[in-house]
Amino acid sequence: MTEYLLNKARKEGKIEGRIEGIRENKQDTIVEILQERFGSTDKDIRMQIKKIQDEQTLEELFRSSLRAESLDGFKQTLSQRSGISLSG
Repeated sequence: MTEYLLNKARKEGKIEGRIEGIRENKQDTIVEILQERFGSTDKDIRMQIKKIQDEQTLEELFRSSLRAESLDGFKQTLSQRSGISLSG
């Protein structure tokens, strides 16, 4: 029984690790898109994106990073999704 529980815990840990890796990849991709489209991104934007854990929110921000007409436009979407206002 103990070995069964250990194996189950290991499998769950691997799954959680994969999910975390996918989330971090999406966060990094959003930042890279913003840098490519608008030049450098400020630290506040990068930090706020890294705080977001919700997959649906990250997917919405990914789409916004592709469609935003300006970095300020993306900041508005980020502020709405994260609930934190970003200046400038």
